[in-house]
Amino acid sequence: MSHGQFVALREHRVEGFEQLNEVVTGTNRHIVQIERGLLRGVLVHASIAGMPLDFVSFNLGIRTSGGSADGRVIVGMLMDSSDRVIRASYESTPGDMLITPPRSEHEGNYHGAASLLTISFSEADLAGIFGTEGRWGHIAGWRRNLFKGDSALAARIGSNAQSLLVALGKQKAPMSAETLDFWKRTIIEDMTVGIRNGEPALAEGPLTSAARVVRRAEEFLEGRKGKPVHVSHLCAELKLPRRTLHRAFHEVLGMGPIEFLRYQRLCDIRTALNDPNVHDTIADLAIQNGFSHLGRFASSYRQHFGESPSQTRISVERNMNDVAI
Repeated sequence: MSHGQFVALREHRVEGFEQLNEVVTGTNRHIVQIERGLLRGVLVHASIAGMPLDFVSFNLGIRTSGGSADGRVIVGMLMDSSDRVIRASYESTPGDMLITPPRSEHEGNYHGAASLLTISFSEADLAGIFGTEGRWGHIAGWRRNLFKGDSALAARIGSNAQSLLVALGKQKAPMSAETLDFWKRTIIEDMTVGIRNGEPALAEGPLTSAARVVRRAEEFLEGRKGKPVHVSHLCAELKLPRRTLHRAFHEVLGMGPIEFLRYQRLCDIRTALNDPNVHDTIADLAIQNGFSHLGRFASSYRQHFGESPSQTRISVERNMNDVAI
């Protein structure tokens, strides 16, 4: 639904981790599914007077990393979670607000189902809304940090945002820029009141040494996307003994590097199978990504994604045929 260039509401049903690459509008994330099963969820993108608002929910554990948008502050509230959640090295519980400043890296570990609500606002938004409130009126004042909240706060803000989006979507007459600016200011005020009035969880929240190791490993893996990486590659690249690498991965992800690399390779194969421009056979993709036994690979794939490799490819081909018709 849309009213001119001011309001847009798009809802997507998520069926697979790869559909979570753009959880926040204008940013790209690298996703690795770290829990077995068929990942499902909902992804909603909206925009009010130029301010993106994004909602996502998913049912299985994932590891996410990437870079934030240029020139925008992202405030993300954890709405709900079924298990442990770590965002930017902070333990997070429902209601907690995480600030991600512009041009910064981010990472998150979700060890089960979770849902999040995020808004992304510009320096002009800050100046217009918080220009009289000291550091909050400048983008430099919004440093990476976590502010504690509670589940009741998350439920209230989530309900208010959902009701507003539904109401705006039902409007039949075009809304004025002033009306939409009012509602944008209302959402920003609602989402940030706990930040401006609260105390941060920690002073700055720098990455732990273990988190830095895992982040460097992910950067190396991203550069070799689609190619199998042996654990000895990581040790050589990071100049670390296996014991140190193993300890860092367990501290950050709750699993060793070999297990994570296996999940990464499975995810790379699923991404290739979902790409209509990739015509390699399943057997070829398996061997190219470090799986020598096709039967054991197919079993691992099914356990991890809840469907066989051939089912993934058939689903993509069916969708292409539907579009063609």
